[in-house]
Parts: sequence; structure tokens; C-alpha cells
Amino acid sequence: MLIDPSGPYSQAAASAMGRAMDTAIIDAADGTAYTGVAGGTSTSYSTSNTVDVQVGISPAADTGLNVGKLRAAKQILDANEAEDDGRTCVINAKQLQNLLAETEITSSDYAVVKALTVH
Repeated sequence: MLIDPSGPYSQAAASAMGRAMDTAIIDAADGTAYTGVAGGTSTSYSTSNTVDVQVGISPAADTGLNVGKLRAAKQILDANEAEDDGRTCVINAKQLQNLLAETEITSSDYAVVKALTVH
């Protein structure tokens, strides 16, 4: 029996798989990191790897996601010798709106600079 990939059962199964993958990603991001040759040494999270909420246009107040925070995050990753290839930034809808309000993100004058692109 053939299964219709656009049918409701297939769509429900695909959605369930997506939710399971989301859960695995969130658990990995919030969980304990294991390092060492065999991966048996637990490494606690260092708060020095966190970008402060006040990074951005107004240092005296909390701000949403902005170019300054992305630069600060890149600096932390580079300082810790994280791989450049395949870096991904996961953001929510509000953070996307914050970024789209930034001139550096929406202006074509800045597009040729590609500030966060590494060659």
C-alpha cells in the first residue's frame, strides 16, 4: 500500500519527527557538554561564554538581538577556536524582528561589507 506524502497521516508523522528533533536540539543545548578523547569528561558551562543583554546601542538598558550582540558572540566563538564552517544561529521571531529593525541588516550599503562572513 502506498502512502500519500501530502496526506494527513504523513503530515502528522513529519510534524512529530520535527518536534522530536527540536527536543533533541534543545536538550543538547541545555545539557552537560562532554569533552576529552573518549568524551567522558563533563565540562560545565562558563558564563564568560554569554553575551550580556545590554550589548548594543544603549549599554544602560537591556536590548533585543542586534548586530553588536552577533559580533560579541562571534568573538567568543573565535576566542574559543570554534569551527567556522557551518556555524548556525538559532533565533526566535522577536529576535528576527529586532534584527530587521537594524539599519546594518536591511540597508544595501552594509550588504557589500558582509561583516559576519569569514572567508
